[in-house]
Amino acid sequence: MTTNATATTDTNGRRIATRIGIAVALIAVAYVAGNLVVYGVFVGAGDALGPGGALLVQLLGLQATFALIGVAFLRGVVGRDFVPITRPTRSDVAIAAAAIGATLVLAALHALGIRLTTLEAAGTVPIPAEIDPGAVLVVFAAAILVPSVVEELLFRGIVQRYVSEVSSIGVGIAVATVLFVPVHGAGIIATAPTAVAGLAVAGLLATVSIVIGFSYARTDNFVVPILVHAGYNGLSGIVTELIYALPL
Repeated sequence: MTTNATATTDTNGRRIATRIGIAVALIAVAYVAGNLVVYGVFVGAGDALGPGGALLVQLLGLQATFALIGVAFLRGVVGRDFVPITRPTRSDVAIAAAAIGATLVLAALHALGIRLTTLEAAGTVPIPAEIDPGAVLVVFAAAILVPSVVEELLFRGIVQRYVSEVSSIGVGIAVATVLFVPVHGAGIIATAPTAVAGLAVAGLLATVSIVIGFSYARTDNFVVPILVHAGYNGLSGIVTELIYALPL
């Protein structure tokens, strides 16, 4: 009995390790391929892109590659029905709203930490002043909508679910988060003014990822993490600016 139990444990351990390895490889390939696509477009188009075009290429080039690799994995490995998409119920909407609220609280706490301590802000690449206002709106809309769908497909829809199937929801969320943080915030973390500022951003992204992962696990509806991610992307900047404007 003990021997059989040990053999079963070893088999389960190998299955978990295999799936985690495949998940890591999937994200690594998607990230490297996406950056190569962006680099290739920049080399080929050069100055013809203009400031607005360059920002869109940076955003959409990586996301398009993520989407292609995610869809290829669904069709070739786990099946197109692997990611459950249904009309959100009232319960789904309530969980999504609560999760969005939680992520915005996290963003506010991060901003307060910057205001009230010596913690410095680590920001994204600034939008050049010469970009047409219409182009700024396009970039802003794309930054809210596209990553919300594409990144959630990879990190929650595929990685979290794929790992959770052979382990637990907690392990699935943990693996998705460990992969989400460096891919999602590599540029911000790498260019942070101090190591502490970079760690603060990494911590914020990790907790946001956990909240999104938990919302997906509770609802088993892929629409929910998309809504939470989009809500965070669209509103966290506003919350941060409001905190910075407080007369503290």
